[in-house]
Amino acid sequence: NSRDLDTFQVSLATCENMRFELPKGVGRIAESGIGTREDVERMAACGYHAVLVGETLVRSGDPAAKVRDLLGTAARAGAPPPLVTATSDDLRTLPPLGEALAEAR
Repeated sequence: NSRDLDTFQVSLATCENMRFELPKGVGRIAESGIGTREDVERMAACGYHAVLVGETLVRSGDPAAKVRDLLGTAARAGAPPPLVTATSDDLRTLPPLGEALAEAR
């Protein structure tokens, strides 16, 4: 989680540094502070399988458009946003986020 729960400050560097402490073979999710396509790509480059986006969508005037923007699919404005739900068991089988981003293009 990139949000310091004592101060509520957010730094994606926390997720970048944490990747070295996560065991191999587990689903990796970058949580908090994801607001731009560049943030998603940054976490993909760190080997994360998924991102958890909350505040960015809540504050967005058009959450569906924001999801497309985060995935790099904004050009398909008429398309519904992708919806991904996963249980904790599913996390072990998620492909790396980088692969999912490539498929979304």
